[in-house]
Amino acid sequence: MIAQFTGADQRTWDEHWPELQLAVNTSVAETTGYSPAFITQGREPRLPNALFDEKTTGTGKCIQTPAANAEKLNEIFELVRRNMEKVAQDQARHYNLRRRP
Repeated sequence: MIAQFTGADQRTWDEHWPELQLAVNTSVAETTGYSPAFITQGREPRLPNALFDEKTTGTGKCIQTPAANAEKLNEIFELVRRNMEKVAQDQARHYNLRRRP
């Protein structure tokens, strides 16, 4: 991704860092099923195009109580943990196919 952003002038990769970081943090990971931003913050971040949109959804008010939000996040973390364990087992199985004792 860095090579695509920089093109021929690779000395300017650091100028594109905020865009790269946003792209990585908001893309859904195949392993977890969620974006890194959602896993760490409990919500999807507002993207730059939504900040200036006239019809931006949401009022900025919290819909859930903190306890309900914590319970929801615990359920999501457990799901992510199970997904990561399953992927690790699948990768180990593929890795060990031709392994000799």
